[in-house]
Amino acid sequence: MQTLEHSAMKLKPFWFPLILVLLTTGLLSCGNKPQEARLAAPEIPASPPASRGRYEHADYDAARSKTEQAGAPQAAAEQERSAQDSAVPPSWRRPGLATAWGEQRQSRITEVSFRRQSASPLDLVSMYYDDADGVRAASQRDSAAQGGVFPVRGGALTISVVDSGGDPLPAVFSGGHHYVIGDSGDRYQLQVQNHTPGRFEVVATVDGLDVVDGQDGSLDKRGYVIDPWGTLTIEGFRESYETIRSFRFGNVASSYAASRGKGANIGVIGVALFAEEGFYWDDEVRRRRNADPFPGRFAPAPGG
Repeated sequence: MQTLEHSAMKLKPFWFPLILVLLTTGLLSCGNKPQEARLAAPEIPASPPASRGRYEHADYDAARSKTEQAGAPQAAAEQERSAQDSAVPPSWRRPGLATAWGEQRQSRITEVSFRRQSASPLDLVSMYYDDADGVRAASQRDSAAQGGVFPVRGGALTISVVDSGGDPLPAVFSGGHHYVIGDSGDRYQLQVQNHTPGRFEVVATVDGLDVVDGQDGSLDKRGYVIDPWGTLTIEGFRESYETIRSFRFGNVASSYAASRGKGANIGVIGVALFAEEGFYWDDEVRRRRNADPFPGRFAPAPGG
């Protein structure tokens, strides 16, 4: 054992420098780990010398005044708005409210059978809308405030324009017209309440466009069916059996009607009501007209 140890010590000075060189130069590897595949990167051509122009120095932006830096975003925004306005045809640059193609909302529907009693609607209601300034300009001195609920046929049905929470929007009556007051950006809905035992078909338009198919409104188109004693809420333009696009007040240029190139009827909401075949509306009107508010004038006999 002593001889072997001595021999190892004698060999160490001789082999150590050689082993160190092999490890350093990479000619000697430890283990059998495969070499990672590498791809030589393409050579990057030398950049041409920079011209000595106004924007040569890297600290040019830092050298600008704080006023210039603060005004840049505002100037850019104004320039963008100016470009957008110039792209809008003059006929769409109008004051007042219109109805936009709003956010998508779930609103499932199914098809049901309904046969109209007549090709002509039982009643046709038009409601005009605008912001407060527009309604003030359109209404006359004899205008009267309304609660935003419009009765039809003596209150047998009521129609209203309500906000997102279901509350009727303020309205005025002037010159034979109903005017609804809205605010830009607000969501609104059409609501029809049926206070009779009969069904009705409701065909509605906004800005002259049918709320179901988005095309020009027509009394020949089919609409929504409201059940006896029921309430129908129309939330927006229908885009499928599952969803609608909300009604939102906005400017004329960004309205749904403007996007369709149809601006002649912006600012009006129409509702046509059709009675169902077999429901004798005249009988209902007569029954309501002869209704007695105090039918029990005397005490009935027991069991009566």
